[in-house]
Amino acid sequence: MLYNGTIEQAKKSGVAVLEGDKVIKLIEKPENPPSTMISIGVNMYNPSAFQFIKNLTPSKRNETEITELNGYFLKKGTLRASVIEGNWLDAGTKQELLEANIKMFELKNGQL
Repeated sequence: MLYNGTIEQAKKSGVAVLEGDKVIKLIEKPENPPSTMISIGVNMYNPSAFQFIKNLTPSKRNETEITELNGYFLKKGTLRASVIEGNWLDAGTKQELLEANIKMFELKNGQL
């Protein structure tokens, strides 16, 4: 899933270039983002993904990397994306997590 964010958000995120709902390019943390369609870390795959995952070699971090799976579907030309509507809050840093919690508290208590 993607969110149409800001240039600053795109610089610190995975960015997708789209043709309709088809992803034609993925760039991780671009210095000059070609779009502001940022990945929010919600991914859905069809069952064929598991066969590909079984054959992956763990990365230097000893993890199976989602970017490799996305690259597989991108090369096949079958990677699609949906763009969420409304607001999205990044919580990738301690500061962002704090800000997201404050906003949710304010929203819940009628302060927004």
